[in-house]
Amino acid sequence: MKEDFGHSHIWRVAYPLVIGGIAQVIINGTDAAFLGRLSETALGASAIGGLYYVTFFMLGLGFSVGTQILVAKCEGEENVSKVRLVMQQSLFFLCGLAVLLFLLLRYLSPRLLSYFVSSPDILSSSIQFITYRAAGIFPGFAILWVRAFYSGTANTRIISVTTLLTALLNVLFNYLLVFGNLGWPGMGIAGSGLASTLAETLTAVFALLWLAFEKKSAAYRLMERMRFHTETFWELLRLSSPLMLQIYMSLCSWFAFFLIIEKTGSRNLAISNLVRNVYMVLMIPLMGFSNATNTLVSNLMGQMRYREIFGLIGRIALQSAGATLALLFINMLVPRMMLGIFTNDDSLVSDSLASIWVISGSCLLFSGVYILLSAVSGAGDTFQSLVIETFTLVFYLLYVYWLAVKMQLSIEWIWSSEYVYFVILGICCTWYLRSKIRKISLLGNEHQH
Repeated sequence: MKEDFGHSHIWRVAYPLVIGGIAQVIINGTDAAFLGRLSETALGASAIGGLYYVTFFMLGLGFSVGTQILVAKCEGEENVSKVRLVMQQSLFFLCGLAVLLFLLLRYLSPRLLSYFVSSPDILSSSIQFITYRAAGIFPGFAILWVRAFYSGTANTRIISVTTLLTALLNVLFNYLLVFGNLGWPGMGIAGSGLASTLAETLTAVFALLWLAFEKKSAAYRLMERMRFHTETFWELLRLSSPLMLQIYMSLCSWFAFFLIIEKTGSRNLAISNLVRNVYMVLMIPLMGFSNATNTLVSNLMGQMRYREIFGLIGRIALQSAGATLALLFINMLVPRMMLGIFTNDDSLVSDSLASIWVISGSCLLFSGVYILLSAVSGAGDTFQSLVIETFTLVFYLLYVYWLAVKMQLSIEWIWSSEYVYFVILGICCTWYLRSKIRKISLLGNEHQH
């Protein structure tokens, strides 16, 4: 049966992912909220340590997005056995990658970070955070694997459940471990790293049990006759590896951005960590709709309904922009309240306001441009997506370095580099997708005849 991809269907797929985004922001914001009340150094170190960890974690996320795209394509083709094979190969790869990344994070991080972080206090605090955060790579990848299956099959409700569970547990464990409440040890920034790891571990257990006993997933028999299938493994790796590099490079650029900021002073670093957390709140709708774009575009490709892809992109972008505008309106009304969630330092809040206004505007560009980039990936053009983002990120980081180090401008001017990033990314994606219109239309005509 031909499925309708109108506004209501888009929303049904996207809203659990949007809720999942809310939970992820709660996770990141919880760390900042507790550490912002510990010290300015802890707040700055959580930005460095947190981004350093997430940069490596995103390799798994990139692979899981590739898994999701291929699962969605197989779902569109109604090929259940291929879905099972894809998920099994994905599990093998993610387990191996998790072991390698844990060893790197746990034992090589002190040396690696010492090359980039100039402040001894921030370096020491960042290492404390990573020491307890490293083990989170195992439950984190397990959660990604489960989400890839449910996102690919457009059954996204479990995603909102697991992410909200992680968020609530993270709040609880941060409360217990950062300051040592209710008889638990007060571990400071190390406690924040351990809190996230414990929260993800319990969530991973819940997610795997859900996958094992939920009736809809049982039809796919994902764990039945587990075997390595060379052809499917390499197909998945060819699709996923550009996404892994793309997402990894994107997070590396965030990490590099904060390393550049760190060289301008601990005050600017603390401000930027506050701005980053507000920024992530404003990104909540976009990331949900971006993930939905990957699934829905891939599903249309599997059904060979090529002519409908560009109309789908427009509808998703419209909903993404509308949801982002709603959050922007709230942010513009009460910016101090938003910042006050993450720190009780009034002077830090005041110094952050100008940067908040700057990034609020860039979110409007973000809400449309990133949907275009997700459409390129969802159509299976993951290598082209990697090329586009790589070109944009190189230009972006050079511009940030020029503003911060060469020109020594104020922090809000450095954050204005976000506009440059999204304008260049939007131009590149629009050019590439327009160049594909004729080819896709010809493919549509061919299949219709």
